[in-house]
Amino acid sequence: MEKQISIMIVDDHQLIRDGITTRLSSLPYINIIGQADNGKNALEKLKTIHPDIILMDIEMPIMNGFEATQKIASLYPSIKILILSTYDEKSIILKVLKEGASGYILKNIKIEELVQAIETVMSGEQYFSNEISLALAKPSADDFLQKPLQKINNPLSNRELEVLQQISLGLSNTQISKELFISAKTVNTHRTNLMKKLDVHNVAELIRTAIQLQLI
Repeated sequence: MEKQISIMIVDDHQLIRDGITTRLSSLPYINIIGQADNGKNALEKLKTIHPDIILMDIEMPIMNGFEATQKIASLYPSIKILILSTYDEKSIILKVLKEGASGYILKNIKIEELVQAIETVMSGEQYFSNEISLALAKPSADDFLQKPLQKINNPLSNRELEVLQQISLGLSNTQISKELFISAKTVNTHRTNLMKKLDVHNVAELIRTAIQLQLI
């Protein structure tokens, strides 16, 4: 990847911030331009720096990742927020995605997957580590209470169902294109059509609605 990516790391543990900085700084196209130990400090630093991506922890003192994500997404919509957490509870994942996060990964992932997540989010797609995709795909009682079951006026095509299944596994457009032997542009078209047909606005809602309708 040739395009330079600037990153801010927001985590209340110095060891984690320094560890990520050390590993990512070895890549010539990634530039760590700032660190913060909570959401409030991150917002202060954003007055003078403008990263492409923020790696955001959830549980932090003073201002947690939920509130920080909501405020940053509102004030700086061009900044991508990638959640880096130890929590894999579905309710937490859905909440932070609703606040404006572009992806969610666990802290136990390897550096190679972290880089993949950063590149995927930078390209405008959402990214979930495997455990997070499984958590999102697992139905819960709340899934059936948030939105009543409904018929799809315009039924999904077989190809759209295939793409939907791949999305539920957490694959990016590029990965899906390789799996289904179609172009990434075609995958993106199917993704857009899926969201229109199911009347949703992000991947979390797409997966939840697909579960409700027993499409996956």
